[in-house]
Amino acid sequence: MNIVERNLFRLLRAGAFTDTESIEPMSPYKWRSLVGSAIHQGLTVELLKGIETKNSDKWMNIPEQLCCDLRRNIDEAHKQKRTLTENDIRFSSKMKNHKLKSLINNELHNIDTSVESIDLLEIIISNLTDMLNSDIYLEGIINLGQYLRNKGDKVDFVKIDRWLDQLGIRKMAELQGSILIRLFGFEKDEIPYLRAVRNEAETIAINAIAKKNSYIANNIDSDKDNQQERDNRIKKNVNRNFKYYKYAPLETTCNVVYNIGRSIKDIEE
Repeated sequence: MNIVERNLFRLLRAGAFTDTESIEPMSPYKWRSLVGSAIHQGLTVELLKGIETKNSDKWMNIPEQLCCDLRRNIDEAHKQKRTLTENDIRFSSKMKNHKLKSLINNELHNIDTSVESIDLLEIIISNLTDMLNSDIYLEGIINLGQYLRNKGDKVDFVKIDRWLDQLGIRKMAELQGSILIRLFGFEKDEIPYLRAVRNEAETIAINAIAKKNSYIANNIDSDKDNQQERDNRIKKNVNRNFKYYKYAPLETTCNVVYNIGRSIKDIEE
């Protein structure tokens, strides 16, 4: 990780999980880059909280103007905080969607229903969808971490283990847990469903941030033809899904087919 990435995750850990690691001093340009990355990931709230937590750190030299800009936009950032909807908790595979609905319905009618376990499963599935369709998913990973720390003691992880295997998403769930360990300071025993820490998780997450920042920089004033834009979007989606193929072969394949079909439908319209 470079210094911008190191400081970004230090501040996010401080804002979301009250971490206390010291900040490294940076130039104003690098601080602007850090703030831009956090905003693009929808993490303004966590970043500002982290900055305020680290305000007394002797190496905290973020320009005051950047802090003022963040504070000025904090109300809007709170409004844009995501609430999971039914569309977020779905697969591209109809077979998996049917299995998921059946699984949740059965659990809700059990004598020992575990609503917290369903909630955790839905966060994992929502994150999976974000990872396959966008390079913006760190907010969801933080939500997963906060849920584990705040309500993990109420989750039935025997059920979670069984559901992850039934839905074929264990490796993707483990990748999410590994990001929490590699970048957000979690211990393995805080994520009971995690069987193996995937060391590539750190590189995958950091590359996603870098790609999103590069895409925004290259397209902010773009007047590209709609067809070319669609072609680029399809190519980007295929490349992204290919990266995750080994973690969820069926879902990545179905997701690519679904998105190509949707793009063709847009052309016809």
